[in-house]
Amino acid sequence: MRTKTVTGLDGTLTQMQVSNNFLVISCSDCATPMVSFYDKDLTYKKSFSLPRMTKENYNLAVWERDADTLQVFVSGRAKIDMIEFQRDPAGNEIWLKTDSIFEMDVEPTSSASHEIYLAKSEDYLVFKLTSEPKIYVIAVCDFGFTLNQTSFKCEACPISRKSFGIQATECYPCSTLWYQTRFDDVQQAKY
Repeated sequence: MRTKTVTGLDGTLTQMQVSNNFLVISCSDCATPMVSFYDKDLTYKKSFSLPRMTKENYNLAVWERDADTLQVFVSGRAKIDMIEFQRDPAGNEIWLKTDSIFEMDVEPTSSASHEIYLAKSEDYLVFKLTSEPKIYVIAVCDFGFTLNQTSFKCEACPISRKSFGIQATECYPCSTLWYQTRFDDVQQAKY
């Protein structure tokens, strides 16, 4: 069988997730701890540095709406970050990392092992802390959808209106969103 390889992963604490168009790899104990992105041909696309962890993995959850949009959630010992990829109509690739979309109130003690396990669906991020007997759910609505806070469901905006997604609660005319996205490359690429 033919194989291709990815090099530079010199650690043992790695996690991988695959979508239709990306391979996502985290390495918490590599010489340079990071989460890295490769396309389906294993061509390197982008990396984001992470703090070193010597006992735990950086766990991953991936959701890909289409070939132009990817959301990746990366959990460390006490927080979850979100990385978004968006390709604009001109083919430009735009990456954005949002730190701490969830953060524990109290950091786990450094001597104890602690991880956050993740799963992602179209509208929700589900996670479990190893230190608690609970499962948490965060609504992460796609752009063009709003969060109905009463029902905790993502609902589509009416025609000719859009939203920024995630946990937006209002839909706006497209012209308003265009104006508001002038300085945000990821949001601008979505519209």
